[in-house]
Amino acid sequence: MAAKQINYTLLSQGEDIPPPLRKHVRKNRPVWLWALVGMVIITVTFTIAIYQIVIDEDDHFFTSNKPGCPQYPPLENPSDERRKLEAKVRDELDSAAFFDKSLKKLQGAIQIPTESYDDMGKVGEDSRWDIFAEFHVYLKEAFPLM
Repeated sequence: MAAKQINYTLLSQGEDIPPPLRKHVRKNRPVWLWALVGMVIITVTFTIAIYQIVIDEDDHFFTSNKPGCPQYPPLENPSDERRKLEAKVRDELDSAAFFDKSLKKLQGAIQIPTESYDDMGKVGEDSRWDIFAEFHVYLKEAFPLM
């Protein structure tokens, strides 16, 4: 007896699905189940929002009046010695002599070749690092320790 072949894609309305395919068919969930899930989500969301507002009166759930990075208050009443030092440093930094001195040091630094490459070996093993010795000497001369 030849087995009856069923075209599973063209089942008419009301025809039962054969047992091998029943496990692959999604069952429709009742509407009340979806409504229950929605109510739980809404309840949890409102609970979190109200809890956040009650916990911190200044900080609201979506906006905050607090700065992102709080600052320490400025020092109050600096001493006369401190004011004199600040004025002296400000005058020194704003002077033409300081500008000229800084410019000459920068000009001297950029005249020394200091190219580096991604494939350089360890210091002492790769001779391409030797060009930095001259730059090191220049920095010691230009910026001596006091």
